[in-house]
Amino acid sequence: GFSADEARALRQSARAITDVSTVASSIMSLRGVDGAGHVSIALISAELLGVLGATPARGRLLSSDPAQGAHEILLSHAAWTRHFAADPGVLGRTVSLDTVLGRRVARPLTVVGVMPPSFTFPRPETTGWTLPAPPAGSPNAVVRGRLLARLVPGVSQKAALSELTPLVRE
Repeated sequence: GFSADEARALRQSARAITDVSTVASSIMSLRGVDGAGHVSIALISAELLGVLGATPARGRLLSSDPAQGAHEILLSHAAWTRHFAADPGVLGRTVSLDTVLGRRVARPLTVVGVMPPSFTFPRPETTGWTLPAPPAGSPNAVVRGRLLARLVPGVSQKAALSELTPLVRE
């Protein structure tokens, strides 16, 4: 997997791609929401939704500033319907995500948007999207995820892989 910083460094070194982002899925506990329990949360780099061309049905995207975006959440349409009765007043509400494994680390998050029903990336059961929390205590506590990149128009996937493979190994 790649950290968001490694993905940005790859983008700066490569000519075959225009946008780079990362995504990792995590099972977390959603607190302050009736019946939510354990949910699938996508931890994304700030660039991901732009790379995918995704826009919320309600509200706005996460802040691209990691310090702010790590305290915000976008809800899936299914989660908004199931856990919030499709309440348009959900924007601005605070929910809390808690780790399921290891030491409990609760994160209060402000709901800033709801994605359309058709947006289910990376999995249909994804409940929400947020930026990873800044590492707590350990400088090595970095979230690693799958790398997604957009090719420069006219560049084939094969040509991009030829350029990117040695850069990734490096």
